[in-house]
Amino acid sequence: MGWSVDYYDPEQALAGSFSVTHQDADSITWTLVGKKWPGNWPITFEGEKAGGRSAQQVATDLQAARFPDAKPVYAIPGAELGYSDGFGEVYDVNFSQATGTSQRARLVLMVAVRGDVAVELVSVGAYVPNVPSTFPHPNPAATNIVLFFSPLANSVRWPGEPPF
Repeated sequence: MGWSVDYYDPEQALAGSFSVTHQDADSITWTLVGKKWPGNWPITFEGEKAGGRSAQQVATDLQAARFPDAKPVYAIPGAELGYSDGFGEVYDVNFSQATGTSQRARLVLMVAVRGDVAVELVSVGAYVPNVPSTFPHPNPAATNIVLFFSPLANSVRWPGEPPF
């Protein structure tokens, strides 16, 4: 595909452990195993051919294909990957667990396109309502998984760019 991620293994997350759980030629996934917000919460980078689509079109196609029941709740202003402008949106989702119960969560999709390469950040995090004891200021995404995005999102390296 021609893109890469020059990442570091983030230090132990405040809410649990954070480690690489999958890696292949087209994707890499970190998983946060929560303490305060129970569950396994993935952050995945994937790459594909853009095929003439914009970042918003790639995100819309991805959401429709893989998360058709997700409801948009928040457009991410200034979304970017690898310091390239993109598109991002947060969605409300519910996942059924093996016990038969449902868990509310937030899906975050961010996409940037350069040339014919689309890089996608796909993440699911626990739904955390905005209550004063949880956040010192409002968090419109209503999930803590977004706290890990900046260093990861800006570690994307595009074709032809030198290593960091």
